[in-house]
Amino acid sequence: MVRAFIDIRPGDTISIKPNNLELMILNSNSQTLNLQISGGRKLSIPEGANAHLSTGISLHNYGHRGMGKAYHIRLTCTPIIIPYTR
Repeated sequence: MVRAFIDIRPGDTISIKPNNLELMILNSNSQTLNLQISGGRKLSIPEGANAHLSTGISLHNYGHRGMGKAYHIRLTCTPIIIPYTR
């Protein structure tokens, strides 16, 4: 499992490979982070909540970081294991 801790702001775009998943941060308020996933799906993630984005990929919203508009998130990616046969 791979974890990435990121500070994001409205307007930021995160690209996740090899899943070809793009997250665009739409806006945020004091309690909720709003984002759009490639394909048009929109999510509102409350502070302290987890969201399942795709197979093996989830996001945890830690909430505001300091006094600015930055949000602190954790992306968790579980590697896809492909069985090897001879």
